[in-house]
Amino acid sequence: MNGRAGRRNEHANPAGPQLHAFPGVGMGRPSMRAIRLAALGAAWVAIFASGCGSTPMTSGDGGVPEDGSTPGPDGSTGRDGGPRPDGSVPPVEGCGGDVVGLVHEITSVAGVYTGREHHGVIQRSTNRLVAFGEQISPALARFPYVQLDEVGGAVHVAHVEGDVPAGQVYHAVWHSGLDRFVLLTLERDPFRYALYTMELTATTARFTRLDATGTPPGDGLVFAGLYPLGGSGLAAQRGEEAFTIEVSGASATWSAPMPATNEAHAVEVSDPEGGRLIAFGEYHFDPATGTASVEPRVFTRSLPSGGWSEVPAFGGDAPPVIEDGLGGGESFAAYDASVDRLFVTVGRLVHDPIFEEDVWQTGLWSLDLGTGTWQLVADPFWDTGYSYGTAWAVDETNHRILALAAGGISALRSDGPEIGRVEPLTLDGYLGPADAQGATALEDGRLVAATRDGSLVVFDPADPDGRWERLGEATLPYASRVGLSLHRDPVTGDLLAFGGGTSFGGEATATLQRVEADGSAVAEDVIAGAPPARYQHGALVRGETLYVAGGYDGSGYLDDVWALDLRARSWRRLATLPSGRSRPALLVVGDELWVAGGYEGDAGATDVTAIAIADGSTRTVSVSGAGPARAGIFYGAVPFAGGLVAFDLVDDTIDGTVPQLFFLEPVGADARWTALGGCFVDRLVYEAIGVPIDDAHASMVGPEVFSLR
Repeated sequence: MNGRAGRRNEHANPAGPQLHAFPGVGMGRPSMRAIRLAALGAAWVAIFASGCGSTPMTSGDGGVPEDGSTPGPDGSTGRDGGPRPDGSVPPVEGCGGDVVGLVHEITSVAGVYTGREHHGVIQRSTNRLVAFGEQISPALARFPYVQLDEVGGAVHVAHVEGDVPAGQVYHAVWHSGLDRFVLLTLERDPFRYALYTMELTATTARFTRLDATGTPPGDGLVFAGLYPLGGSGLAAQRGEEAFTIEVSGASATWSAPMPATNEAHAVEVSDPEGGRLIAFGEYHFDPATGTASVEPRVFTRSLPSGGWSEVPAFGGDAPPVIEDGLGGGESFAAYDASVDRLFVTVGRLVHDPIFEEDVWQTGLWSLDLGTGTWQLVADPFWDTGYSYGTAWAVDETNHRILALAAGGISALRSDGPEIGRVEPLTLDGYLGPADAQGATALEDGRLVAATRDGSLVVFDPADPDGRWERLGEATLPYASRVGLSLHRDPVTGDLLAFGGGTSFGGEATATLQRVEADGSAVAEDVIAGAPPARYQHGALVRGETLYVAGGYDGSGYLDDVWALDLRARSWRRLATLPSGRSRPALLVVGDELWVAGGYEGDAGATDVTAIAIADGSTRTVSVSGAGPARAGIFYGAVPFAGGLVAFDLVDDTIDGTVPQLFFLEPVGADARWTALGGCFVDRLVYEAIGVPIDDAHASMVGPEVFSLR
């Protein structure tokens, strides 16, 4: 569980404010009424926050946002915009426009996102590992989980039944007494807390929304934890108040809050068998100086009504005092009841030579509660900010703590002579395109994503039990792993990875990597006259030409537009944009290449530039109508139906009432934005890379994988 002391200082992203738009291909245009979104699949992804609060992505096929999205409501009844049992979508309350006619089917696949603030939970009776993210798609149809063994596990897919949770998922726990998972969510319109249970079998995941009485108001005060108690009870901590919850069948009863205890801790965990909470870190605030510190002390509290008492520490290597209140936001704690041991992390500022600023690094300590002895387990534990944006789960069966992050799952030994040793788990199958940087489609319709660790993963949306798999053994070079674009070469069938860099803000490259379609090999393809180095550029393949526009080169925004003839193997500079920008969206309209939007360094580019493909002459497209609120900074975009479908979140907030789906439609030589409604989109899409499939079909690849038809 992450601490409550506030976030670490996040790296500035020189290529944009953590919002990303990526281009695709202009299509032949069917009727607007023929558009439908069918969510096709999303294995959950753990995002490793190394350079920003949540690591940015870049691609050549679509659009990418950076911050979270709020899920829609009940998946079985269709209330508030969720799908009906027949798969159709009823009217979305608060949304205008033609959303009901334009978006008439949503069928999600494995759309559970595990980005920031997510929860890794183990079903102890079966040793299955699941992850609940900030948001769950209202149309969730498939739910991935890992069946653990001693050395790793296998990814499986369960089919979803019942009531899909609405709102933001604050906490998720496994309750042995209830023999099911319990989720605490915060719903909007009106703001209210809600409880759900999930029963997981080998093949099904059934959600049930509990009919709760005495529910505390959603008044903005966040619950810091949800903890299982004995029998069928739970405890919930909010501020200095604690509540108890009694679950009976499909009902739940909240107690009145217990008296405030006036203690403030960095992080708290539960000991369900012992009926207690365990807390690490005692805050001290000096009003004279306005500074705070955290003492490395441990307390326990008997539930439901006991007070806090300190656990005496008799020696060993204890964590340092956290000065000025720093590091609490990096704190994580896990309690392994099988060895009666508490594990905590403490973050501290160190200097990052790449970004030339102070960043967080995390150390790991353990306390034997039986002897009161501290032990320094690892220092540094993991590199910068690893505990932020990582899901943690205690595997008591195998005496280890599991960390779910972008590269997969790692195991930390929690007992024995190898305590503290970290080792990756061997998984059969992938949890998803971990921090996907680019995506495209193979000739057979399978989707491929390039991940930040350089591997390629593939997903077959036509397989009802499909999961992400590794595509061959090819690994992209380190210099090309971030901010690249990925496309299929229609001439050779190979995959083309252009540009990229070592990190956001790091060194860029101009290389073109060619990957065998089966992922068996990768090699640099050197073609004379290549564009300068860049990442977070716009790119698309249309016909037998790869177009590249804008981007960021590590120090500035680029304004050039290039074309690569894939058959003739020749580059040419096509045009110059009105300003440098990263992440513009591209589409082909007739004999013109249109470049829409992008990020200019302090704001979005609102212009749409039309470039004559034959001679590179340019003109400014006159655009009418109200488009996405962030102007040219799209949270997701994909050329489709002769225009551009764009997704947008408003002011980084999700309220379920503002249209988030827009269409840029060419009208003669001009263009017009139309709001399609689609309030559900902000609950369905978190990060997505647009992938054109054919003239009437496109996909968006991210934590949600869905298609436009």
